[in-house]
Amino acid sequence: MCKWRSELEEDYRCKVAPEPGSEFCIFHDPGEKDIERFKEEFYKQIGEIGAEDERNPQYDFTGYIFPLFVTFGQGVPTPECVVFPKQLGLKSEEVVFLSATFEKKADFSGATFRGNVSFVGAVFSNITNFLGTTFEGGADFMGARFKEDVLFWATTFKASANFWGTIFLEQADFQRSKAKIMSLGPGNPRLGGFGFGRERCGVILRDTATGYTFWHFARRAFVEQDERQEADAAYYFERIWRLKASVAGPWWRKSLAAFFYFMDLLLLRIPIAYGASTLRPIASWMSVIFCFAAVYATCPTLLARAWSGLWTVSNWVTSLYFSVTVFTTLGLGDVKPARLLGRMLISLEAVMGGLLIALTVVVISRKFMR
Repeated sequence: MCKWRSELEEDYRCKVAPEPGSEFCIFHDPGEKDIERFKEEFYKQIGEIGAEDERNPQYDFTGYIFPLFVTFGQGVPTPECVVFPKQLGLKSEEVVFLSATFEKKADFSGATFRGNVSFVGAVFSNITNFLGTTFEGGADFMGARFKEDVLFWATTFKASANFWGTIFLEQADFQRSKAKIMSLGPGNPRLGGFGFGRERCGVILRDTATGYTFWHFARRAFVEQDERQEADAAYYFERIWRLKASVAGPWWRKSLAAFFYFMDLLLLRIPIAYGASTLRPIASWMSVIFCFAAVYATCPTLLARAWSGLWTVSNWVTSLYFSVTVFTTLGLGDVKPARLLGRMLISLEAVMGGLLIALTVVVISRKFMR
């Protein structure tokens, strides 16, 4: 029998006889294939022709290397393609493409999968289409690798969609796609850091438009399953990718977009994470208060107060106390600025404090209104 073994499924054993002069069958042979023989054996496979102990299950394509254009229930067979029959999507059996390789274009547009479908570890080397595809069972793309453009436009996942570890090297379009349950592996999306989320939960996104449409699709899916924290994190990454996509066009447009990008970074992303985090506003409060307190403590000429020495507890406690009163705009008046620079710093901290307090109220209100 064929000696091919799956790295993802150790128990898998191919039942097809190896090709002459090879240890692998026509489906798993990594070398140049006899196309006509491949097509002949392929249609025997999906037609369940031949002894059962000499072929794999009809719906199991684990490790198959498809050297031709693959389509699903559309058109008629040609010398350049193989066609999956319509009944493949009309039964409840699980369809397995575990570790399969599609060397040419793969088109699953309009297909309806009644049972679970596994593309775990599959490699799509060319353009792939899931245009209007319906997955009534679970769809597992864990570890799949899309080397060229992939279209998930108007795709419907009625059970679950798992994209943990999926790699999108080119553009992927998730517009109008819907998923009832979204899975991105253990922990799902979390904020943690200020990156673009290129490798969040192992999902690698290289294209800007893909980053936006993927996280928009993920956010809607998490809202559908009432996973609010995950939806917030997905919105955070969606917003970042959308802003990045806006920096395009002529130089004046790029300059304007860069300005708004910087203001968005300074006022919304860093301090409150677009309302997706309650810890980020608190961390922003503490950072501003302690930074200004350090300036007041190390520059005694800025304030008109008794100086007790730089490295004294009294100096640092007084500076921290004054920073808190300025940040919260209390203005008690027991410590006053002595120079113009001191007045400017105090005004800046008061403005930042007012903005952060207002933004924090918005974030907390948003959380409780749910």
